[in-house]
Amino acid sequence: MGDDTKLLNEVDFVGKDKIWRDYVANEVKSVKIWQNQWGFLRGDPLDLIRDKLPPPSSAEQDKLELPTTLRVRSVTPISRYITVNRSVTVPRTTTGQVGWRSADPNCQLEIYGRDRHVKGDILKKFKWPIEACV
Repeated sequence: MGDDTKLLNEVDFVGKDKIWRDYVANEVKSVKIWQNQWGFLRGDPLDLIRDKLPPPSSAEQDKLELPTTLRVRSVTPISRYITVNRSVTVPRTTTGQVGWRSADPNCQLEIYGRDRHVKGDILKKFKWPIEACV
């Protein structure tokens, strides 16, 4: 980058003027090309799609009857599906928080037991004792 700046400073005034004139000429040319190809974007966007929009009609004609599979059902209370038990009191210190939920049988991660591994138990595979993970 330093070499480019050094080289640009070594160019004479005539060369710099030629570069500037070429730059301005390219900008003017680009403006004309853009106006011819993309000038329609300067107008109102609705003018572009006005012929593709359906004619406005009354709201009664536009209403459709939904099939029963798409109709919204009445709201069922969430308590019917989910029950929340009372939580154990939170320990007062951060030391007490380490593992405080794991002692509760309702909060165990292995809810299906130790023998329900699809591809086999890794402890048995490595011949480790079960106590190694507890």
